[in-house]
Amino acid sequence: MATIKAIEGQSVHQIQSGQVIVDLCSVAKELVENSLDAGATSIEVRFKGHGLESIEVQDNGNGISKENYETLALKHYTSKLSTYDDLCSLQTFGFRGEALSSLCALSNFQVVTTQAHEAPKGTKLDFETSGKLKATSVVASQKGTTVVVEALFANLPVRRRELEKNIKREYAKVLQVLQAYACISTSVKFSISNILAKGKKTVVFATKSNVATRDNIANVFGAKTLSALVSMDIRFNLQDTQSNKKPAGRE
Repeated sequence: MATIKAIEGQSVHQIQSGQVIVDLCSVAKELVENSLDAGATSIEVRFKGHGLESIEVQDNGNGISKENYETLALKHYTSKLSTYDDLCSLQTFGFRGEALSSLCALSNFQVVTTQAHEAPKGTKLDFETSGKLKATSVVASQKGTTVVVEALFANLPVRRRELEKNIKREYAKVLQVLQAYACISTSVKFSISNILAKGKKTVVFATKSNVATRDNIANVFGAKTLSALVSMDIRFNLQDTQSNKKPAGRE
């Protein structure tokens, strides 16, 4: 009978990460939500080879402070909560502190970030697969954060082959996710583009910092779509089940 023993730490990290980041959609979702949580009013998502080569998300949000560089991609490190009870007052999309750590384990991952007082200089952050900060360097950058994910699942051969086989279908799915975020995010400019092998860049869709969801829908799906929309005024009365707690936010 085989001996029962602990799985080596790095293998555990890779296995767990594969449960957080499962496809292109989860990559785009996590990075766009981080941008929205950072107060971005402009988000650009750039795919290379439909995402097979890389996914890059650039925003003009608050940027990352220097004291958070070391812990940025460590698993279960987050600025959004400290205890379970904080879930009752959460006002952000993400909170678990798993996405960036998982991306370090599953791809070539790097970040360029700049806070307002640092522009036009920014800091490039390179990470080990464990999520530990490996190196920093000074680069030219405007306020905000750019995250680059290259060669997703390269160290998981079966998952990588599956992605290569179904890349067109996965790309179509991730566009649907991004369309949804672009439609509901008022006062935020979205731009989604794809660069093919010959270097030709195609803008898939873009919004214009509209203040109304209706205008976002027109930008994403075309003005003719508006004729099929029906205005609705829906209100929900939510009762807090714990009187001493604040109403729960998103998530």
